[in-house]
Amino acid sequence: MQDETETTAKTPQHEIFASPDRDLTLYLTVSEELGSVALKNEAAEHALDIWRANTNEILEFPSVEEGLDMDGIRAARERMGVTERPLRFLSPEDYQSVLTLLEDSEDHSSGRYLYNQDVLLVKRDPSLEALNGPGYTESLAVHEMAHSGMSISLTANVDIKRGIVDGIEQQYVTGGIEQHPTRAGFIVKGPETQEGKERKIHGSALEEGYAELERGIFNISIGRPNGFGVAGQEDGYDPYAKYSVLSKTEKGEVQSSDTPGASVAVILEVLIEKDPEILDALRRRNLGGRDSVDGHREFIQRVNHLVPGLYKKLRQLNHHDKYFSTRARELYDDTLVDLDLDLDPKYKNRPIR
Repeated sequence: MQDETETTAKTPQHEIFASPDRDLTLYLTVSEELGSVALKNEAAEHALDIWRANTNEILEFPSVEEGLDMDGIRAARERMGVTERPLRFLSPEDYQSVLTLLEDSEDHSSGRYLYNQDVLLVKRDPSLEALNGPGYTESLAVHEMAHSGMSISLTANVDIKRGIVDGIEQQYVTGGIEQHPTRAGFIVKGPETQEGKERKIHGSALEEGYAELERGIFNISIGRPNGFGVAGQEDGYDPYAKYSVLSKTEKGEVQSSDTPGASVAVILEVLIEKDPEILDALRRRNLGGRDSVDGHREFIQRVNHLVPGLYKKLRQLNHHDKYFSTRARELYDDTLVDLDLDLDPKYKNRPIR
């Protein structure tokens, strides 16, 4: 009698690289069972060679650190509890060159944590430093370092093929590290969808909010409690002030604005004001191997204890959504009410934005 039990062939996965000093793990997947230990090692080395080459190509760009308080940046990293990673302050030209290497030249950011390479990049923009001072660039580095506490396992997709190599028919290895992580800090990608449709992403705004929260804490530590774009608080308490930045419009007019992440950072602030252990839980995710599950769970529990169901609302915010700013500010107002802070003079007198 024929066995009708279905069996699913699983792609074998092997841990091939774990570096204590870089706190990074790479995994090797192959399209068929490895024929020998030697071939497995060959595939692992092939993937690692590609990873090292890509990373080293970026690290060859010179880091422009003159005028920056590198000790202050290191102190901020130690407060957050994140592992030290290669950090490069690049000229606008070199920053754009790296984005071109990454085939992401349309990116208009001022900083990036490259989780595939485990490298931090910050653009030194002369025009923005002229308006805000070097502290602005330092605060960008702190923001990106906050992202580098993410939980990341990269996957190397490697195929074992047979063909002619050096005139001899033999097995050989192709492929390399291509796949982005399923989880990156608070950011979680949903399951695979139909071909052509992007996977749903949750937690992006919360991840940005945490990074901005750490930037705001840094701004206070360097004597900029009102950020870089607001001179004072004549109109009352402005919770967004510490996240402000000066820039110029296309007409050359100077304007003050805050970042998208600030809309969530201010919610985290009021939660921490009620329960300071929330900040410790956020930072504990960075200890003992990235993104401690215990720290993550404690954060969720403490937030929901203060405001039942709030974590889910924060997780569902998407800072790329065109209605994000409105939704985040409404959630901030609702949170003040839930925490009985809406009648507190400090918050009641804040300017309407």
